[in-house]
Amino acid sequence: MTEYRMEIGAAGLSYGTKAAEEMIEDRMRKLAESGYCTEGEARSVAVGQLAQEGNLKTWETVSREKRYLGEVRQAGPSAEDKQAQDFLAAAKAEAAERGVSLSQVMDEKAMRGEVRL
Repeated sequence: MTEYRMEIGAAGLSYGTKAAEEMIEDRMRKLAESGYCTEGEARSVAVGQLAQEGNLKTWETVSREKRYLGEVRQAGPSAEDKQAQDFLAAAKAEAAERGVSLSQVMDEKAMRGEVRL
């Protein structure tokens, strides 16, 4: 018995070609219309789905979370996302307390090296 194995993203149209871009745009439109994901997430999800299906060659293996973004969202934010949300909330509170804009607070934190741009 012959075993067949394919690395995800190794078959199909080459990423970056005109035909591949048209295919990606079409899938993005369908995803946005269905409400499966936001417009900003649509490209990543579309590329992931097409690579998983074998319709699009990519330079790297596509992770499961790029295809099934809805399942990842249900799992909740990662520890890194939670930390970033907490940091942003603290910066917003500081800005409101001082009566300055959030961008000014973030600029000051960047100058002190607390955040990276």
